[in-house]
Parts: sequence; C-alpha cells; structure tokens
Amino acid sequence: MKKLVEGGDYFSDETMKHRDPLLYEQMVGQYLTEDEVAASIDKSDLTFSSILMSHIQMQYDNVLYNRQRDIEEGQMEESEDDDSDLDEDFGVAGRKPQTTEKEDLSEAERLMLRDEFLETMKLRFINGEDRDFNYSDVDNSVEYDPLDIRGHDEEEKYFDEDDTESTEPEPPCADVQMQD
Repeated sequence: MKKLVEGGDYFSDETMKHRDPLLYEQMVGQYLTEDEVAASIDKSDLTFSSILMSHIQMQYDNVLYNRQRDIEEGQMEESEDDDSDLDEDFGVAGRKPQTTEKEDLSEAERLMLRDEFLETMKLRFINGEDRDFNYSDVDNSVEYDPLDIRGHDEEEKYFDEDDTESTEPEPPCADVQMQD
C-alpha cells in the first residue's frame, strides 16, 4: 500500500472517486468550492478521444453512484422501519426529517472529511475489499514477504537442494577392482 500511496495515483481523489462515487460525494465532493471543481477538470488534453473517454467514465461513475445510493437508501428504509417500530413501542413522537442541504464547512472540517475518506479507502484496501485491485499479484510476490520469512524460505530451499543431491545413488567407482 505504501508504494501505491507514494508512487502512484491509486489513492488520488480522482481514482478513489471512480471506485466509490457515493462515498466521495458524501464526504468530499459536496463540499468542494466552484474553483476546486473547475481546477479538477483536466484541460491539457482536449482531443475528441479524451473527451469521449471522460464522458464514458462519467457515465459509468453516475451508474455506480446511483446503484450505491439505491442500496444505501434501501438499507436506510429498513433501518427507519425498525426505528419506527421502536418509536411506536416507546411512544416517541415525530422525528426531525433529514435534510440534504449543503452545509458550509470550515477548511479544517473539509480537510478532516477528506482525510477520513482517504483513511476509509486505505482500510478497504487493507481489508481486501477493493474490487479493482488484483490482490493475488501481491500475495504471490516474494518482494512483499517480510525479510525473516524470505530468509527462512531461502534456507529451506538450500537445504532441500542439498538433501536431493545426497539421496541420489552414487556412481560406481572406476578404481574398484572386481574379484573373481
């Protein structure tokens, strides 16, 4: 993960937004200023193919966003149904409806939410929950094994090779004379 954080764009805002557009919008996107949104648009490559690919990616992100929102709303409805049953049982009167108004947050609060979003995405990665990442490449690579395990594996390989050499039958010696 350190290599992906330091040397790549796997944990950049743009790629994390593609992996989970709903969470990005809830924690980061809705609080972006107009200047930040304008700055995030890449104007360096305005070829038809790049514009088309950006549009296709945006459509994909919208479909994924809507699917995630529908799943979340379905879970929230189940939760609200359970809560309303409890409210009736305990006689709790009306609830304050949830609003979807955009709040004005301080810069510190926005940075805190961005950091929380990044930490959530890192935790998903560590837990093996990123569908877009091929974890078997990391699992099968000796490059990522701790040094003590790698050293132990090399020792075993050395001694295994030594054992196979000693168990092979020895060739007959030429200087042994045969007796009649």
